[in-house]
Amino acid sequence: PALRALLAETGIAAWFDPLLISDGLGYRKPGPAAFAAALQRMGEAPGAVLFVGDSLEDDVAGGLHAGLDVAWFNPKALPCPPECRPTLELSALAELPPLLGC
Repeated sequence: PALRALLAETGIAAWFDPLLISDGLGYRKPGPAAFAAALQRMGEAPGAVLFVGDSLEDDVAGGLHAGLDVAWFNPKALPCPPECRPTLELSALAELPPLLGC
């Protein structure tokens, strides 16, 4: 609930349809069940989805393993190990709307 409220307050929630959060799906990342449940709920194939997250292990590695394109939100410019390269890397959330056509 706190994350959903924060995303609504900042206006970010309006950029996503649907907006899915792993704990609301009943699974934890980086487990494949979390990503499979999200894809099923959206009725989409992995190649049609951009997954956005801030954790290298849970979000980037989990999303890539599930076959998704992944945008890593990395405002601190942390190094990324070669075995875990996201599709995109974002240093600020303001970079996201143009990618989504907003």
